[in-house]
Amino acid sequence: MAEKRTSGGVPHGIIQAAMLAFLLTAGFLVYSNTFHVPFYFDDNGYITSDTAIRITSLTPESLISAAVNGKPRHRLIPNLTFALNYYFGRYHVFGYHVVNLLIHLACGLILFFLFKYTLILTYGGTGRDPSAFGNNTIDAIWPAFFAALVWLVHPLNSQAVTYVVQRMTSLVALFYFLSMLLYVTGRMKARSGRPWGMGVILCYAGAAASGLLAVISKENAATLPLFIFLYEWFFFQDLDTEWIKKRLLWIGAAAVLFGGIAFFYLGENPFHRILSSYAHRDFTLAQRVMTEWRVVVWYISLIFFPAPSRLTLDYDYPLSFSLFSPPTTIFCLVAWIAILVAALHSARRNRLISFCLFWYMGNLLIESSVVGIEIIYEHRNYLPSAMVFLLFTYLVYGWIKTRRAAAVFLCIIAALCGVWTFQRNRVWTDRVALWQDNSIKSPAKFRPHNDLGVALYDSGKYKAAIRQYQLALQLKPNNLDALNNMGNALAAIGNIEQSVAFYKKATDLAPGYIKAMTNLGSTLYKLGRFAEAAGVLEKAVLADSMSLEARVNLGAVFMRMNRIKDAEKHLLAAVRIAPHNAEAFNNLGTVYVYEKRFSDAKAAFQKALELSPGYASAKNNIERLKRLTWR
Repeated sequence: MAEKRTSGGVPHGIIQAAMLAFLLTAGFLVYSNTFHVPFYFDDNGYITSDTAIRITSLTPESLISAAVNGKPRHRLIPNLTFALNYYFGRYHVFGYHVVNLLIHLACGLILFFLFKYTLILTYGGTGRDPSAFGNNTIDAIWPAFFAALVWLVHPLNSQAVTYVVQRMTSLVALFYFLSMLLYVTGRMKARSGRPWGMGVILCYAGAAASGLLAVISKENAATLPLFIFLYEWFFFQDLDTEWIKKRLLWIGAAAVLFGGIAFFYLGENPFHRILSSYAHRDFTLAQRVMTEWRVVVWYISLIFFPAPSRLTLDYDYPLSFSLFSPPTTIFCLVAWIAILVAALHSARRNRLISFCLFWYMGNLLIESSVVGIEIIYEHRNYLPSAMVFLLFTYLVYGWIKTRRAAAVFLCIIAALCGVWTFQRNRVWTDRVALWQDNSIKSPAKFRPHNDLGVALYDSGKYKAAIRQYQLALQLKPNNLDALNNMGNALAAIGNIEQSVAFYKKATDLAPGYIKAMTNLGSTLYKLGRFAEAAGVLEKAVLADSMSLEARVNLGAVFMRMNRIKDAEKHLLAAVRIAPHNAEAFNNLGTVYVYEKRFSDAKAAFQKALELSPGYASAKNNIERLKRLTWR
């Protein structure tokens, strides 16, 4: 069969290849300023502070351990990728962002094909070979291209790409999209040739494997069996109710599979797990559910008007306390119902509209319903919004009868989204800029002020940091992190006694709070109050025997107290905890000098220099050791 050509005579394959190249180029350009975006927020808990992913070899044992023991425990694939990033680049952010962008670009390409096949099925009827659709492949390719392009460069997706830890979100979407695409490809092959040919079997096997990878990436994958089933019913079975009746066993199997995924993440008592997720929240289950009605409407508004001024990382979103408090709660519930009614009503007349609406609402269900997680995050739209963009371009091509005019309009939309995404990403590149932006948009929320204070402190702006910590403590007077951070900032400007007071308040409120304990011990050490410092740091070690900072500081204190053996014990523990920490080896070398173990001291200093080639203290200690042993 001759290759199909456009009306201009250009082969379809060349057009498609050019489109794929354009998608890759556009995606790279809008994220080209993200490769040095620092770690933020949950990056610290799930990446930089997660010892499980700090692998030093590529053995099966270390890779499995990182996947299984990383945080969160059930998200094996993201944990594994973070471990590989650590192995190849430690905590240099460049490699992490390269992987995030590659995942995003791969999602865009997969969506292009999934969109194209969905439109072919919509335009050409159910279950037919795309090569038999005459010009329908050409008809489908342009709206599919623009849907993938706008999704790829849309600002609402920037959080899932630029915020490193949200690789969890983009990875589950990658495998989810791929599983859908392979299933659809297999079904189309089955209808156009042998139902169980090798190509069909490979597609189904790939869909199952990709679905499994989605499940061990994030909880969102639980809806995948449902949407594969719905896709089959909508696009291959033409919403045939008799087919549904004959497939009750398969429906039951899909329900069991959904339950199995829920069991994997929630345990054998999911209701208890859901209810217990509210134990440390300042909202109830009912308040969260009602608030989510408004949140979803806000998400929809961001899809259609994603200006950077409307985007933020940490929202201060007001809760709904009843159907009429605030009054928008009842209106947003009505909007939810209207969307579902529209999806049901349009199913027979236009199944693409119906499926896309069900897709969006259904894929928000897990993170926007009963589970007691944070109220709102933009990255939760990454997977659900995909079909919204297909629906949008489909409607544009329906409303604007001239194809060229429709293409121009969608080009303008894509260009505007790309510019806004680039602008939004520019805010992410600087920690102070991001948290300033966030604190302006959420002025009554504690966390942005505290994190802005940390960013200002790290950039040496201690007095500005103190002002932010004061604002944070006005909002949450007994917050441990803010108290500890205020102590750090006061110590940095020389108000040592005041800093001790803040550290002590934090440790009085939470005697096991390791950060404040180690900082208090370190500050007492600087004040020459060695016995007090030793007492605090020994309690810190009892509270957390794996605390590197407590061990190193305690070793330094014991050296000043001439308790050399005690210093050696804690510094040996420190190098076991962190074999890549130059300071621990340097201090251990100093202990060996006191003990006249000069060869051991030399080895420790050299190890410190090997780990940190510019480490001045280790260089000086080696020179002093040379003079000492020469004499």
